[in-house]
Amino acid sequence: MLLSTCRIALLALFCFATLAQGFSRSTSNTPIRRRRDWSYFTNGTVVPVEDPSELQKRDGTKYVFMHHIVGNTYDYTIADWKDDLSRIQAKGVDAVALNIGRSEWQKAQVQLAYDAAAFLGSGIKLFYSFDFTEMDCTISDFVSRVNKYKNHPSQFKVNGKPMISSYSGDCLGNSGWASLKAQTGGYLMPFIWGLEGKFNQWSSLDSWYCWGCAWPQGNHANTASDDQYYINQLGSRYATTISGWMYTHFSYKNFYQRGDDWLIVSRWEQLMSMRNTLTFVEMVTWNDWGESDYFGPVKGAQPDGTTWASNFPHIAWYDLSEYYITAFKTGSYPSITKDVIYFWARPHPAGATASGDSLGKPTGWDWTEDSMWAVVFATSSGTVTLSCGSSSNTFSVNAGVTKLKIPLSQGKMAVQMKRNGQTSINYSPSGYTYTLTPVLYNYNAWVGAATATGGNTPPTSSSTTSSSSTSASSTTTSTSTTTTASPTPTRGFQYVGCYKDDSSRVISNGPFTDSAQTVAKCLTRCAGYAYAGVEYGVECFCGASLRSNAEIASEGECSMACAGKSDEKCGNGHRINVYKAVTTTSTSSTTTISTSTTPSASATATSWSSYGCVAEGTSGSRRALTGASYSQPNMTPQVCQSLCSGYQYAGIEYSRECYCGNSLTNNGATGAVIASSNCQSTCAGDASQKCGGSWTMNVYSKSTSTPPSTPSWTSAGCYIDASTLMLRGYATSQAGLTTETCINICSTAGFTMAATEYGRECYCGSQLLKEGGAGVPVAASQCNMPCEVNYNVTIDDFDSVLTYADQSVWTTPDPSSPGFNSNASPYMRGTYHETETEGAEVSLNFTGPAIYIYGGIGPSYGAYEVEIDSKDKLRGIAYRQGGGDRPSLLFGTDDLTYTNHNIILRNLGAEGLGGGGKFMLDFLLATVQLAPAGATVTNKTYEETDPAITFKGEWGHNTGPQFSGGGTTYTNEDQASFELSFRGSAVYVLGDKKNDHRIYSVVFDGKPAEFYNGTSGCGGAFGLTCEQQYPTIKYLASNLDDSEHKLTLTNFAGVNNSFFDLDSIVVAIPSQYAPRQLSTSDSPFVTPSDTGNVNGTITTSNTATGTSAGGSAPTSAAGYGATPPSKWASMIAVMIDMCLSGGFLPAENGLVALFGNDAAEQ
Repeated sequence: MLLSTCRIALLALFCFATLAQGFSRSTSNTPIRRRRDWSYFTNGTVVPVEDPSELQKRDGTKYVFMHHIVGNTYDYTIADWKDDLSRIQAKGVDAVALNIGRSEWQKAQVQLAYDAAAFLGSGIKLFYSFDFTEMDCTISDFVSRVNKYKNHPSQFKVNGKPMISSYSGDCLGNSGWASLKAQTGGYLMPFIWGLEGKFNQWSSLDSWYCWGCAWPQGNHANTASDDQYYINQLGSRYATTISGWMYTHFSYKNFYQRGDDWLIVSRWEQLMSMRNTLTFVEMVTWNDWGESDYFGPVKGAQPDGTTWASNFPHIAWYDLSEYYITAFKTGSYPSITKDVIYFWARPHPAGATASGDSLGKPTGWDWTEDSMWAVVFATSSGTVTLSCGSSSNTFSVNAGVTKLKIPLSQGKMAVQMKRNGQTSINYSPSGYTYTLTPVLYNYNAWVGAATATGGNTPPTSSSTTSSSSTSASSTTTSTSTTTTASPTPTRGFQYVGCYKDDSSRVISNGPFTDSAQTVAKCLTRCAGYAYAGVEYGVECFCGASLRSNAEIASEGECSMACAGKSDEKCGNGHRINVYKAVTTTSTSSTTTISTSTTPSASATATSWSSYGCVAEGTSGSRRALTGASYSQPNMTPQVCQSLCSGYQYAGIEYSRECYCGNSLTNNGATGAVIASSNCQSTCAGDASQKCGGSWTMNVYSKSTSTPPSTPSWTSAGCYIDASTLMLRGYATSQAGLTTETCINICSTAGFTMAATEYGRECYCGSQLLKEGGAGVPVAASQCNMPCEVNYNVTIDDFDSVLTYADQSVWTTPDPSSPGFNSNASPYMRGTYHETETEGAEVSLNFTGPAIYIYGGIGPSYGAYEVEIDSKDKLRGIAYRQGGGDRPSLLFGTDDLTYTNHNIILRNLGAEGLGGGGKFMLDFLLATVQLAPAGATVTNKTYEETDPAITFKGEWGHNTGPQFSGGGTTYTNEDQASFELSFRGSAVYVLGDKKNDHRIYSVVFDGKPAEFYNGTSGCGGAFGLTCEQQYPTIKYLASNLDDSEHKLTLTNFAGVNNSFFDLDSIVVAIPSQYAPRQLSTSDSPFVTPSDTGNVNGTITTSNTATGTSAGGSAPTSAAGYGATPPSKWASMIAVMIDMCLSGGFLPAENGLVALFGNDAAEQ
């Protein structure tokens, strides 16, 4: 059989001879996923010469794979991988082919993928698919990669052999593949072009798959002729592919591959016809957004210039494929138990001219017709109406699968199903519009689905028919909204609504996948959480809150049946049914949502009055108002007042939440009115009104109540503090802190107590905790430290000035877990970074004479190392027998030379100590110089809106009560920057730190750029919930002279358009500048033999000999006597900053000046 020279069964898209030019990530200068240069390859085909009788057939088991582009996972966390693998497996896929390129960072992503698969424990398997168009043909490299995972429990194997696949690979030759096979014991299934008629010369191959057979090779519907051509040569060794679409629009490759004729369904039908021959089928792909052949949700790092994938979902094609995956694996079509209409279309006419696109139409633009395509899965006969703009037609459908299409017309798509006079589907997606005048070319498909509401219908056997309309029908279809089935009534939870979801997650903790998922199962799992959600039929999510920008969707979009109870709804692809825990009995089991945004008639202006902005509590559920609660998309103060008509107070929070009650002082709340700047969220139902904030409410009261007067603040005395902290509500560290500043910080945050310690630290709380020696009053004379010229900068574990060598090996607490309480946590701000990976590192650069490092000690911890300036390595032991894990000082010294220092903390593992191998970092205190003795220091704060800061590029503005000045200025533009010129002895850049932040650089006074990572590093299943809720230190510089200084910060957005948020810039301005006396000593220590205290045995890499602290420091608050060991002087660096005690303090204890308002209880 001879084939045309445009056979893409081998070369995917050879006919277009597109030139694959590399493009780099600006963050790493490593190439990301790119396609092949088809002009390099020939595609001659010859008559096969192999004898098919020589080929051996495998057993009868059928497997379906999903092709996953690792090169598009640059910013993935393990949560992203768990999400992908859960979604992929949910429809019946057996294994994921990890397409890997040469970039080193991809190795870490492969590790995360295997870790995620093992974590899920659901049976999903993985295997390598090497992309030889991006990799060097080094056999040892491939052997090493395969052998690393070949015995992993999640490795896919064929008869005990690890599967090895590829894209290309002719560079190895048969002998190279044979060598790879011999050194790994692998099962080889590559795609290599140019082997037609020569497969008998490649005896090393166990199988071979056809990449390009997924698409037609010309302007015609796809057929199985290419598959048959290769089956004639390979017999049962042949494997093949399936895809729904192919379109790309880059300057170096710009083509459309015909996707008409219901390609996804037609291709599945072809595979079923070849089922007796096929063993492996690979779905192409999960996430190749650059070429539009994706089944999964659009997330991760799209290639630069990709404008056609975002907001063009394909997930419905994957939902549809579940039916055929089951049929292919079992040999029979499953029963159709629910009515579903799958439909898709391109967004503009094929022949339209885009007004703002310089690339021109893609090759193959005239290979597509302007049609809306639909596939109906029907349980019994009925009618289906398709419409797009003025084009409409109604079809009769029978039980089974029916293919339909109509011409496209300007406007919206809509689908409707009726049976026996009842409408069961009536859906028009808001995210799609067919336009006649595009700005940019887009030949991608928008894919959607609509599922019938109502009760179960009898299952039916499968049949397939096709119908089409070649002209627009004049039939007018009804647009009345149908009534959806009520969500399942639940005890302890009330239904909130259907929400749109994505990789950042509306509810953070999950997914918990159950192949027999029900609403009841999920709510039981989420007992103790504030929110629960079901999604994608099998997934459950739990969390303490909803994501702040969560967007509600229509109920019809949450149409997927729960896997374990078909009459319940469990979300859909990227749609989640959300439930909220309730603490009181409601008269209704569901939330009534008004369809009007106008005030309720019952909420008159005279019956309610504004009480003010009030903070939620600090314990338990934190809810100040514990009556009925509601969450509605139309929320306004008037709506909430109407809902709370039977209560004394109504509180609106977080734009859409309403709380009712008769007391404002529950769960640790004081009921005190705080600054209105903390309640600035716009109302979901009326953007002109304010509806609270994050854990703050706009409260309204019946006319009989009046707000209390603003509480006054008085000194409560001097207290001993400890590493356990006596106030745990909030902490901050500022140069030049004053009592008034700290009181204002705590008052604004809604706390009733404020404490200043150690010259620059401020602690807030509403309860004084007496644990670990903290909270003991002492004489006021012991809080007498004058403000120092050296200040301790508290560097929390999340601050960006800390560099984690590999954030993926560190874990953090999950704030969404029921037991998480930052107020009660012994750790600074309730967070820490912990690792079990031996060799894991975190580093800090600073200028100053002292550093103190706090972290975990106890039976779970092992040995660690403190490396200073690449000269001294100090070994410490965090292991302690008995008791529990707790925070403590790990290392401290105040005898560093006054110069720039680099500190590296390194986990050494268990080292046979008898305990665990963990290392945990809580926070650091670095001493920096601001002024000489006797000088005074004031702070100048440049808010992000200050005209002294000049911005380049596109920047926007966010509001938030946790930020200085109430907001941040942000950008996700690559190379966007800001600049500030100033005079001062130190500068601190403060900003937000989240998982959508990445690399940024700082150029200071023309010196070489320093690079930092703004990613929060949140891992595990909780994603965004562990992101910082307060400003973090993005950059600091100290010991500056009196000249004018210039700071320039630049965002490196890269292909994932990562963000940078600026909160403020604080400059310390001294009355007198200190002489710049930076040390030139080769030793980091003032005295070479003085290496500082480590909380354990010390060894060094030079001749210095340290001393063992051993946790046996004196405990006298008065000090150590005539010759105190100075290393312990700042172990109480946990003291806050109000210029405190000058004595040497016990290792675990410090002194704080405490202030309280008249609402405080001690």
